[in-house]
Amino acid sequence: MRFCVQHKALVVGMSQDPQLAMMLDAVSVFSEQTSVGNGETKTALCYPLDAFEDIGARCLALIQDAFEQLDVSIGNNPVLLITPQYGFQDEDTLTLWSQRLAQTQTELFGHPLSKIFPYGRSSLVMALSYARELLQSNPDQVVWFVSVDSLGDRAILGDMMAQGILSNEQGDGVVGSEGAMILGITSSDKGLAVCWSGSDAYLKTSGSDSLHHDQAVELLFRNVVEKVGQPLDQIYLPDNGQDRLTNAWLHQYQVLAPVLTKETELHFTSVFTGELGSVGGLYRFLKIYESYQLGRIEGTTLQCEISDKLYRAAALYQWHS
Repeated sequence: MRFCVQHKALVVGMSQDPQLAMMLDAVSVFSEQTSVGNGETKTALCYPLDAFEDIGARCLALIQDAFEQLDVSIGNNPVLLITPQYGFQDEDTLTLWSQRLAQTQTELFGHPLSKIFPYGRSSLVMALSYARELLQSNPDQVVWFVSVDSLGDRAILGDMMAQGILSNEQGDGVVGSEGAMILGITSSDKGLAVCWSGSDAYLKTSGSDSLHHDQAVELLFRNVVEKVGQPLDQIYLPDNGQDRLTNAWLHQYQVLAPVLTKETELHFTSVFTGELGSVGGLYRFLKIYESYQLGRIEGTTLQCEISDKLYRAAALYQWHS
């Protein structure tokens, strides 16, 4: 089975124009300086930092902006909702926010097979596996991916600045961004094929090397070597300039050696979009899809997603014309 993207809508902080948002690696769009606490950092936000009373209201507005780009209703089909991880760390908070969302976007919760994925960047790969099951059982339906996330909150940014995570005067570190995306996916004889996908939980171990030994990423990379059967042409990674995220994949990168060549390209979309959080996985998926579609890439692609907390996920893609 192949995937075809039939519908799309997106707003991201670096550019709210959907066409430009997918071309940020080729068109220079610059972030803005934002005052946070006693310092300044670069951000790429859709709205002013203090435009909403809380981060939940901000995410509702982002989803509304994305929905206004659609000219079809999604209520009669399954919706896979990828929620923020920042700001929604516990089940009660997620439940309350989902209730607020249901009041403003009732069609998101109208189908019995709809499902929520609150697992950070890795949510996309998990949702993709579920979408394959849905489309295999009913190939004529549309499966909708709806994702939203934001770092547009002074408390969140202040905490990240205190930890030294945010972009500094030298340009190192995370550029806080935000966005919302909606994709309508169908099955097709042509398009993007998922050759393999998997996810795992990262359980921290004791010892001085624990920060550099992400066993979940290692296991996923070993599975990639076993499943791919040929060299990788591209790898899309969620690297955003944060050392902890970089270390999670970099120290396991040698595991991929049997399927790497000097032509294997690494792609880091967060360099151009800023940190989109849970939306980042869906953005990279669409970027891979459109790059194949436009003939900008070919061969086999690995998408690796690393959540800030527990989960890691990976998928292998090929294009069939």
